[in-house]
Amino acid sequence: MEVEEDEEQNHSEGQLNEEWQSDDSEEEEDEDLEQQDSIFSRLEELRFHLEQAMGFENFFLAYNKIKGMMMKDSIG
Repeated sequence: MEVEEDEEQNHSEGQLNEEWQSDDSEEEEDEDLEQQDSIFSRLEELRFHLEQAMGFENFFLAYNKIKGMMMKDSIG
């Protein structure tokens, strides 16, 4: 009888711990991921439009120049 009571108490304590630890952090993580997805989607959309307006070769040249400038700034 005492063993059953201990098991029940341990089980209910485990449930309480699970409920306490479940603080909707998964929902916040999902919202963060959705926001990141929307930011990256928007950046990709802007990149696509810029590439269309400039043409691929000009876009690629500009990209490499900017990349080179950023590397110089991070080194020096």
